[in-house]
Amino acid sequence: MVTVPEWPIVGRQAELTVFEGALSAGEHAGLLIHGRAGVGKTRLADECRQLAAAAGHPTERVFGSRSTAGLPLGAVAALFTGGLGLPGPDGQLDTAGLFEQSRRALHHRHGGRRLVIVADDVSLIDSASLALLGYLAAQGTIFLIATVRSGEPVPDLVTGLWREGRLERVDLADLSRADLGTLLHLTLDGPVEAGTGREFWEVTGGNPRYVRELVLGCLESGALVERAGVWHLEGPVPSTARLADLVGQRIEGLSAGARSLVELLALCQPLELEYLEAAAPVGVLESLERAGLVTIAVAEGEVRLAHPLHGTVVRAAMPRSRARAILLAQAARLEAAGPAGPAALRIAVWRLDAGGQPDPAVLVRGAHLARHAHDFRTVGRLIEAAEAGYADHLALGAELAIAHPAMHLVNQVFALAEAGRLADAERLATEGAEIVAAYRLPIAQIFFAANLGRVATLQGRLATARRYYAEAAGLAQAHRFAGPRRLALSGLALAHAMRGEADAAAQALTERDTGPAFSFRGPEQQLANAWTAHASGRPAVAAGRFRDAAAQAASTGHRTAEAWLLHDLMRTSGQDTSARLRELARACDSPLLSARARHAAARASDAQELADAAGDFEALGAMLLAAEAASAAAGAFSRAGDRRAAAAALRHSNALAASCEGAATPGLFHAAVPLSGRERQIVMLAVKGMASKDIAERLFLSVRTVSNHLQHAYTKLGVTSRASLAEALGSS
Repeated sequence: MVTVPEWPIVGRQAELTVFEGALSAGEHAGLLIHGRAGVGKTRLADECRQLAAAAGHPTERVFGSRSTAGLPLGAVAALFTGGLGLPGPDGQLDTAGLFEQSRRALHHRHGGRRLVIVADDVSLIDSASLALLGYLAAQGTIFLIATVRSGEPVPDLVTGLWREGRLERVDLADLSRADLGTLLHLTLDGPVEAGTGREFWEVTGGNPRYVRELVLGCLESGALVERAGVWHLEGPVPSTARLADLVGQRIEGLSAGARSLVELLALCQPLELEYLEAAAPVGVLESLERAGLVTIAVAEGEVRLAHPLHGTVVRAAMPRSRARAILLAQAARLEAAGPAGPAALRIAVWRLDAGGQPDPAVLVRGAHLARHAHDFRTVGRLIEAAEAGYADHLALGAELAIAHPAMHLVNQVFALAEAGRLADAERLATEGAEIVAAYRLPIAQIFFAANLGRVATLQGRLATARRYYAEAAGLAQAHRFAGPRRLALSGLALAHAMRGEADAAAQALTERDTGPAFSFRGPEQQLANAWTAHASGRPAVAAGRFRDAAAQAASTGHRTAEAWLLHDLMRTSGQDTSARLRELARACDSPLLSARARHAAARASDAQELADAAGDFEALGAMLLAAEAASAAAGAFSRAGDRRAAAAALRHSNALAASCEGAATPGLFHAAVPLSGRERQIVMLAVKGMASKDIAERLFLSVRTVSNHLQHAYTKLGVTSRASLAEALGSS
């Protein structure tokens, strides 16, 4: 069971900035936070209170409630331990004297520092307490943070301060799609698979309270599972008792007609506006819209529940017999109108949901419509409900072999990445991933996630690449796609290895190799094997695997894969692969391949060419390769005696490497006095903690030779021990 920490605050930076500005300005009396239930008003008010406390302000909280709304000064009594004064001879309180007495007491207690008070649900605070808070705010004694729920009356005092410009107001909305993804990531301490994130978005609409309850419910039920460091939702989002209570509070007190309409929409939305205007009791639709429970799209002529989660909870709470009656009645209504197109699909689904014995012809027609809409979940459900439909399904082949149009984007993403248009590739892959996540098409989701990982690898964003490859691997495992899983695990191992995470890379390869072979992008998959060998301190093995895979790619005509492998061979071993890379660059029209050829040709000798290669990579968005080329340029400039150019190139390399998310490739280990290829190789193994004897065995050298090379490296780097090597290589 995962324990959820304190719920983080996400997507509220603009509102927090408003608060900080109002508090520091001095002339503002407070902040009004307005929004509907569950949007996070109290959470934002608490965050503001914490910021105020961190800035040295004393803070307090007062509460409004329906039970104390009629008790004069009941909300603020706790602020004054000595009491609020006594009634005069006539039994009445001296209001002016009491207010001034309260001001002086608070001023004295807090040494003149402005008190920040959170007044939650200010609409429920009694009028006497509100008057006192208003007086204290006007006098500058307190800064008032008031929350008001949408639909509740805003007290005149608060409205007056706002109109006078003395009260800032923020209208809090639900979280955006991106902010919801961030919230889930922070809460679960790990990324969430794209389809899962989208399902949470569709169900909750970004309402933070609903998100919280759903996450807790899914964790308790086991519906949220972690695979390869990425969270996946197994099956539909479950309803919980807490969610039922929350939604129940929203719909309690509805009239019988209004509740019936909510139930109808929960089962059958969207419904035609004209139909509901005629069928619903007069005024019911308008009352539900005013209460924020339904939305009406006039242009489309459709009515829906305002929040998708309301439908989930209402359906779960409905008696089965009532739900069946509603579904069958709506199916009969559409059938009487002579349905065509989407209406036929709706009839099929409604009859199936009602548990009846639908006409197989209706189900088959609905399945065909769902197939053309690429709603393959519904295809499978409908088609297996009828014998004739099942035969038709078999004739079509496996549902996942019917490619969604978005799968064409996968090839475009690959082509853009090969051309070095990495930003365009990332944008298109992100768009495609959103499209297929909406349909929950597993094979398409796997390939988009894997391609996002591939693009991120080329960009040098290795932690991001690791996250996408893990998502792809988890989806492939869940849906039993052995080949794509092998491809994803290869990418995952590559990302780990390039971050220096040798054990994790080896584990990913071991997991990968338990499955069957997968020839798709076979030579490129060997990048993972070679880099893992290098990260594990076996440079000779790594070089051999780079060479063998490059030869395989050459034999099958995979030129860009061959170029990648040869370039990485040069990056890790210093071997000259420039001649073949020049040939490949002439045969291809890829700016990325041309930049690789330029980098290999310059290697460690031509300082200006290396600097120019760094510029080429940077322009393409390949920041890790740019950082390595700039690092090599620094060394070449230093050897040539141009210290100023060397320092500039080194600063540039460090700045580029900062965006590479923990990359630990050999080209990032800088040296103002450069090491020879053999010295660098030995130093890299020594930094990993390998003893001289083990290094000698690994490289087929004598221990004396290893020791001599280490001593030369110490002298060049200005260090005296192995303990100082890593620091010298990382900072020089």
